[in-house]
Amino acid sequence: MRTPLLLKVAWVYLAATEAISVLENLRDAGIEQAASPLDFLRSRLGVMLERFKNK
Repeated sequence: MRTPLLLKVAWVYLAATEAISVLENLRDAGIEQAASPLDFLRSRLGVMLERFKNK
C-alpha cells in the first residue's frame, strides 16, 4: 500500500519544524554554527510548502 502524499507532507513538515526548533534553541544558546543550517531548513521548508500549495 502506498502512503498518501498528504501523510508524507505532514511527516516532513513535522520533522522540519522540530529540527528548526532545535536549531533555534542552539542558536539562542550561543552556538553560532546553528544559524546556517537553520536558514537552509527554513528556505527548504518554504519551497516544499509552496510546491504543495500549487498542486
